[in-house]
Amino acid sequence: MDTNAAFRIVGGQNVRKGEVPWQISLLVNGDNHICGGSIISAKYVLSAAHCLDMFYNRQGYRFYVVAGSLIRKRGYKVGQFSRVKKVIMHPKWNPNKNFADIMILELEKTLKFTFGGRGQYSSAVGPVCLPSSNSNEWNHKGEAKISGFGKTSHGGSASDRLLFIKENILNDKYCQQRYGRSRFPYDAKTMLLEGDSGGPLVVKVNNHWIQKAFGVFFALCLQTALSTKCGQNSETGFRIVGGEKADPKQCPWQCSILLNGDNHICGGSIIAKNWILTAAHCTANYINKPGYTFYVVVGALIRRKGYKVGQLIKVKRVINHEKYNPKTMFADIALLQLEKDIVYTSNPKGPEAAAVGPICLPSAKSGEWNYKGEAKVSGFGRTAEGGQAADYLMFIKEKVLSDIECSRKYGRTFDPKSMVCYGKLSGGKGACQGDSGGPLVVKVRDHYIQKGVVSYGAICAQSPTVFTKCQYFMPWICEKTGIKFA
Repeated sequence: MDTNAAFRIVGGQNVRKGEVPWQISLLVNGDNHICGGSIISAKYVLSAAHCLDMFYNRQGYRFYVVAGSLIRKRGYKVGQFSRVKKVIMHPKWNPNKNFADIMILELEKTLKFTFGGRGQYSSAVGPVCLPSSNSNEWNHKGEAKISGFGKTSHGGSASDRLLFIKENILNDKYCQQRYGRSRFPYDAKTMLLEGDSGGPLVVKVNNHWIQKAFGVFFALCLQTALSTKCGQNSETGFRIVGGEKADPKQCPWQCSILLNGDNHICGGSIIAKNWILTAAHCTANYINKPGYTFYVVVGALIRRKGYKVGQLIKVKRVINHEKYNPKTMFADIALLQLEKDIVYTSNPKGPEAAAVGPICLPSAKSGEWNYKGEAKVSGFGRTAEGGQAADYLMFIKEKVLSDIECSRKYGRTFDPKSMVCYGKLSGGKGACQGDSGGPLVVKVRDHYIQKGVVSYGAICAQSPTVFTKCQYFMPWICEKTGIKFA
């Protein structure tokens, strides 16, 4: 078998940002892509043993991994680049029979799991799930997804763009008839079919993605269960599931945060004429780095080209909370200072325009923070699991949950002092993390007050969303803006 072969993704489609955050590119001696692979933890990657068989334990060869890149050539310039510290081949790997064609790569640097990428060709980074050995997830026989930088046609060159295809998993009997004993010398359960060499074959089970196999003759993956946060698509713009379209005057505080033009990355809320409140994870990957400029659009009901109907304003300064922790999501809050003042209006012009005005932020001592009734989340998030971001401003209404309920669901990652929970414990209609950075608002008497900022969640519409609690950070907001909110 030619280990340099980039196997075929024939008839594939371009991968969107965050769609396969577990995908990596395996390089030899610099920028020479030889295989794909999958992230199974922050320090380990899973791939096929045949990818490094001819280089392993030989002088002059160094291996590297690129994660978070949608392009093959010079992907290290837009993604995360790490040298491979250790190659662990399966002890029973047999290149003549393709048995146990599996290996683990230990990385020198820990990968940073992110919700979005820094630019046009960068993507989210996160692990794929690996099910337990007794799980029914192994028996999935439906549609599966293969991703990689494989050839796009027979005899063609490898794709420079990350691609994916969807096909059905075939039964063992068909594969044995098709390939005979030369390709299935042991147990049919240890091998499957084709993709980008070393890359993952994943199936969707209960709203998360599980790696079933990999490589051209896929060996089964490790029988280890990972974190419950694995196997989730992390495309920018989280989901508003079961939402309704917002009226022109319904969410005047809503804004869209753009990166380098018309690239919507997050939502946010107007708290003053020149200040926007959002989540720190929205800006953390881009802040203080050359080549990135933030803009805000207000007064638009549409996401694409909203600047044509609303107000487009450049961001002057980004202030992430000094104690923001991407691992625990503590202090996931940020302020955007604008270059010019927003013009408030209660009379939008045109069918796609919206009213513009600020959301209230009460004082830290106010009893309004203890509100446990119905709340509203708005944004341009995806309207269904696996779907695309909505092009129209959406909103949903659900109950604010108690701290006890959230602690039971998320454990120690949920901090009741600085976080608030919203949605349904049993799933159904609700926010799947809302629109990232967007507002959670409650109605008290005749006005709306922002209770939280969308931070994180688990499985789409199956678990409640966690928000950064505005109350806890009111002293910080007042200090940074110089405004005393009352």
